[in-house]
Amino acid sequence: MTRIHLLARSKIPDLVAATALRTLRAPLELPIEAAQREILWILDHEGGSEGSAALVERLLQATTLLVNSASQTLRWGGEPPPALPGPPGCRPLRVEIAERGAGRRTLERLRAAYGFPEIRHLGRSLLWTLHVPETTSDTDCDALLERAVLTTRRSRGLLANPHYQDHRILDHRTRARGEPGGAMRP
Repeated sequence: MTRIHLLARSKIPDLVAATALRTLRAPLELPIEAAQREILWILDHEGGSEGSAALVERLLQATTLLVNSASQTLRWGGEPPPALPGPPGCRPLRVEIAERGAGRRTLERLRAAYGFPEIRHLGRSLLWTLHVPETTSDTDCDALLERAVLTTRRSRGLLANPHYQDHRILDHRTRARGEPGGAMRP
């Protein structure tokens, strides 16, 4: 079984990310310099790593269910995605928000319309990259992420709704200070 990470990002300014940034800064008063959002598709398929490029090409040719090349850019690879670059003097904090069942429903539609029997699992998440000043300590980052991510009331949290979404904070302590998280392909 081979895993592929597909990341789709809007070619035009992302109004959802801009609104999230304003909300995280103003009402929540968090020291976030930039916010970026990508759709993360995780595919497990049979066919080996040499078949990954061919599968991605076939998916892009057949459908816009995963990536619409007219409005989105794509990067992909077999490893988890590296953080997007942000403003100078900032460190990225990455959060994955997964909507329960979204990948399963998309896989059912993909198979019904186009086939693709070699895809065994499909997961869909939003990958948020929040950029904070580089001088922010790990302890302060933990507190900031706790306040920013999980929505528990109107004045706390924004990115994940615990009623239908799961979240995972990616390791901001080891890889966020500039080390890539894996090889991605544009």
